Amino acid sequence: MFSITKASSAVSISNVPAGAAVDGRFTPAYTATGDGTPSITSQTPSTCTVSGGVVSFVAAGTCTLQAHLSEGTNFLAATGAPQSLTVARRGSTTTLSSSANPATVGQAITLTATVSPGTATGTVTFKDGTTVLTTIPLSEGTARFTTSTLMQGTHRITAVYNGNSTYAGSTSAVLSQVINRR
Repeated sequence: MFSITKASSAVSISNVPAGAAVDGRFTPAYTATGDGTPSITSQTPSTCTVSGGVVSFVAAGTCTLQAHLSEGTNFLAATGAPQSLTVARRGSTTTLSSSANPATVGQAITLTATVSPGTATGTVTFKDGTTVLTTIPLSEGTARFTTSTLMQGTHRITAVYNGNSTYAGSTSAVLSQVINRR
């Protein structure tokens, strides 16, 4: 009597992207030696998850994936080496407007920062040059700051979206807010 020994197998993910962004997805392809069924698992489920064979990027960081090949008729099961990629936050843009420009000393003006995409959450910091004026939470992609304390002159106002785990921060173009004397 003789026994048949199953051959060794190997598996890897053949199309791991060079990088990805939060909320992105990809369907892995496999390079396999063997007759089993390939599958994939995430070693970092806080950054990337696998469902139905599709990888979803859920947070910024390092996503580590591992391919598996089940035992087949003629080949043993195999587990591939972990393969990693960097998941980046999605981009954002911030715009800034003023309710009155020019204005006069003591006049209340409202500075409005709008962050795109509108689903972004977090805070916006309003600055006069390098001086922080205030930090305001976003509400539906918008943060508003009303002030009447700017002194006479031209102020270089910016709005800085501070980002969150999904969206990278961004800074508006400089708004030259002119305050004239009364």
